[in-house]
Amino acid sequence: MSEFFLHSFNTLSHGFVGYIIPFLFVLTIVVFFHELGHFLVARWAGVKVLTFSLGFGPELVGFNDRHGTRWKISAVPLGGYVKFFGDDSEASTPSSEALSSMTEEERSGSFHHKKVGPVHLLWQTEHDGTRR
Repeated sequence: MSEFFLHSFNTLSHGFVGYIIPFLFVLTIVVFFHELGHFLVARWAGVKVLTFSLGFGPELVGFNDRHGTRWKISAVPLGGYVKFFGDDSEASTPSSEALSSMTEEERSGSFHHKKVGPVHLLWQTEHDGTRR
């Protein structure tokens, strides 16, 4: 009986260590570069980024960079997100009250007040020499 239990335990641990851990590692790498794309385009367009998170749930470790972005690793390693200034929910939809109460300075860094289409950004860079 104990031999059966040990064999079952070894099979289970090999499955966990041999498949689940490498899967989560690869998923984390893919999520990191995916979210980094969102982060870099937002920064390029002048959108203030509040949070860059690998994982969901409670924060395990994190730090703030010089631009005020919170970089963190969270407890559930099954995805990630980038939170922009003005996002009030997980679906990146702000309330109309929050949008209308923003100052002009806050609007300049808000995702919802940006025109971020590639044609607009290229046109603006060529004609103004600026990106907003």
